[in-house]
Amino acid sequence: MLQNGMLFISKAKDDGYYYQGNYATDPYIKEISDDTLIAQAEAKYTTEKAKLNSKEETLDMKMKNLDTEISSLTTEYDTVKNTISKNIEKSFKRYNA
Repeated sequence: MLQNGMLFISKAKDDGYYYQGNYATDPYIKEISDDTLIAQAEAKYTTEKAKLNSKEETLDMKMKNLDTEISSLTTEYDTVKNTISKNIEKSFKRYNA
């Protein structure tokens, strides 16, 4: 916000009037990065990202297991359906219905 010029500084000059200025050109204002806080934020980000990746892997495994179970149940359903259809056909053929 400060770097893109959206915020200005007003300060009094020797003539008694206030003037607006950019913080980047002011010699009394300096930008300092806090490496300790940056490192802490990166560590927190890395930990949270690892947790999310772990949860995502768990969900992927559960989804694969569910897909396998659905496939198995579908195959079983089709087998039972075919068996019933064949038994009905045989019954009709046997009794000439």
